[in-house]
Amino acid sequence: MRRRIFGLLTAAVIAAAAVPVMHVSAADTEYAYPQEDGSFVYGWNYNGQGKYDFRKEENGSVYGSWEGINTCLYQKGIRFPEPVHPEQGSLRVAYHTELEATGTFSYGIHGFSGGDYTVDSDPIEFYVIEGWNEWELPAGVQPKGTVTVGNECYDMYESFHTIQTGIERNYGYMQYWSVRQNNAFEPRKLNVCAGTVALDEHIRAWQSLGAKFDKYAVAQVYFEAEAVGDSESNAHGSCSIMDVNVTSADPAAAEAVTGDATCDGKVDVADAVLILRYAIADTEAQITDQGVKNGDADRNGQTDADDAALVLQFIARKVTF
Repeated sequence: MRRRIFGLLTAAVIAAAAVPVMHVSAADTEYAYPQEDGSFVYGWNYNGQGKYDFRKEENGSVYGSWEGINTCLYQKGIRFPEPVHPEQGSLRVAYHTELEATGTFSYGIHGFSGGDYTVDSDPIEFYVIEGWNEWELPAGVQPKGTVTVGNECYDMYESFHTIQTGIERNYGYMQYWSVRQNNAFEPRKLNVCAGTVALDEHIRAWQSLGAKFDKYAVAQVYFEAEAVGDSESNAHGSCSIMDVNVTSADPAAAEAVTGDATCDGKVDVADAVLILRYAIADTEAQITDQGVKNGDADRNGQTDADDAALVLQFIARKVTF
């Protein structure tokens, strides 16, 4: 199996650009279509090797195919016109694609926090890998436990990507990963891949590992399909990205639900547990600012064990809010 060539893909992503920008040589094949609202589609074929087809339709869909390539990718997503702070709200990425591939291949959600990608900046690169074939994480990543998002369990990893500048000193940035345990891709067949990734929940899990998303807002998020080949294989495939919809919302703007510490619109035992974990200063408890406000069930200005007990009484229908 081949390891992903991340150095080629992330070395020069510039936050000020309208689309992700990489070290692109004259021999590379590149397609970039940014829109005024921040949305974009993007295609790239390293060194122009093999056959690489990239087509953008008027409705924004992306269609392509590849054969005999070294590394190529297809992206569709958005660079946010305004800062997005998903650690305090929601950030969801819905996608609908058709994918078929042999050889090393992966797909999922990819993005960056803000920052200017200089020596004194520390942006964050992140991945949520939903499906793959003959794919491995790059060398040097460190396993950091698991997180359950929706009905799926993901393995979490972190790594540090170093950029070789050749002048002064090298610099780099942190990378965080969530890799789905239940691989959603089946090789050698057409896969209709559709779903919604609760990116805000992944980000809160990465924050528990030390990711500083509170320092820089998320700058860009996109669905990405990537294929990697070599001289000994004839990797080929096709990619159709029909729709990618990125939505964000501040839960504080929605109607607050007393006792709903998880901000999922209902009050249940999970809320009582989260309130209690917050009250005992459990550093792994993932709760938003709005969740803390909702968790103050007795409205005394403090979210503590008394609130957890009150929520349990509410669930048992012994009290009302």
